[in-house]
Amino acid sequence: MLHHIRRTILDMLAIAESLRYGQLKPKELDGNVFTYHLQGLISDKLIQKNAAGDYCLTHKGRDYIVHRYEDSAYSAHSIFLIVYATSAKSSAIAWLHRIHADSR
Repeated sequence: MLHHIRRTILDMLAIAESLRYGQLKPKELDGNVFTYHLQGLISDKLIQKNAAGDYCLTHKGRDYIVHRYEDSAYSAHSIFLIVYATSAKSSAIAWLHRIHADSR
């Protein structure tokens, strides 16, 4: 299980194509603590820093987001709805719903 700071970083990157350090770091969090967790995600290959200096999810990071909430007892009944919204200016991934069928 990932630390809540790491989960927050992944959640933020799940709804943005990429973000700069200053956009990711909460103002109230010490920079050294945040950098430690950011570097941990890079070491775990869940995020990467691109050539422009922005952070983004890797394939492994996107896979983690998709499977993060799966419960093995319900995994066959879990559906993640991912909507790709595109426009001339940008594209975004919106995680709208997690439909969880009750098998009881």
